[in-house]
Amino acid sequence: MKGQDIVDTIPSKNLVFLKQNPASESIQLIYDFPAGSTAKMELLSISGQLMGTYSLNTEQHQFGIEAHNLSQGLYILNVKTNQQFTKTIKVNVIHE
Repeated sequence: MKGQDIVDTIPSKNLVFLKQNPASESIQLIYDFPAGSTAKMELLSISGQLMGTYSLNTEQHQFGIEAHNLSQGLYILNVKTNQQFTKTIKVNVIHE
């Protein structure tokens, strides 16, 4: 079952999870937000350094970041919507 298939079977509400953690090649965020939502994601190092800010297309239901550009270690994903939903996810980047 692919990430899009999973999202298609879940009623629309604030849903956010990682497809794979730890991540080696890419960090794949799977999400579903109510209609009319806007969302953004921040990627921070474990020390709090902002690594990137991304707008999430709420109609696509998934977003990927290339992990090979990141140093191995722990990172924090902060996901926020305009409807006061916030979720923080810790992700471990490993290089095999």
